[in-house]
Amino acid sequence: MFKERIKKINNSWPVIKSMVLRNQKDKYGGTGLGILWSVINPVLIALVITFVFTFVMKTDIKNYPLFVLSGLLPWFFFVNSITESTNSMRQNLDVLNRFSMPKEAVPLSLVLSNFINFAIGFIIILPVFILFKPEIIFQLLLLPILMLLFLVFTLGVSLGFSVLTFYCRDLSQLVSVGTMFLFWVTPIFYDLKAVPIKYHWIIYINPVFNYAAIYQSLLYKGTAGSFQLWLGGVLFAVIGLFFGYALFLNKENEILKNI
Repeated sequence: MFKERIKKINNSWPVIKSMVLRNQKDKYGGTGLGILWSVINPVLIALVITFVFTFVMKTDIKNYPLFVLSGLLPWFFFVNSITESTNSMRQNLDVLNRFSMPKEAVPLSLVLSNFINFAIGFIIILPVFILFKPEIIFQLLLLPILMLLFLVFTLGVSLGFSVLTFYCRDLSQLVSVGTMFLFWVTPIFYDLKAVPIKYHWIIYINPVFNYAAIYQSLLYKGTAGSFQLWLGGVLFAVIGLFFGYALFLNKENEILKNI
């Protein structure tokens, strides 16, 4: 069955590609700076966070804007993907009725669209990281592997959320609150060392922590990251995709009649 689904997705690739392009056009088509907003938004937020934690909270983290950006760029990809996927089936009802294709093509196209923005953002901002930390060049071979793992994990979560919305009409609101909570318990703008040890378990059960920590290791610290972090990243990617896709396949026949 899995091979048949992959074959159907592959056969539907022209439609998926057009959906990705449409998503890009809908998001940036009417703006003057276009896809550059995928970099501008996290940079502006990073500057605001930097002002608060540098001049108000008096953090001692060196090159603090880069520390924040190294985790904030992937965070935007993750949040945008699951947020947009939550109501994606309802918003793409015309596409589902018009084309004969696997329904997972809808959240897949959204995740790929956000991943493109994410990748372009990294390409644009990467020279700045290299300028301040030249030794990260030796770790860049690991970056595509990390990005792939994070893509797989995000796709799994997005697939699950895209069908859960049919059983919880308020899911989009819950996702907004949930991602805000998740943001605060993910060490993106603070160091894990600043968290009392007795509360570390809250950080460790957060799947996004593994990916954010590895991104910060590669881009900010110039190190590969610990084996435990990579193992967690692999496990969460596999588990996330397995359960997210299994939930999607189990409920996909109820999608059109519940819209």
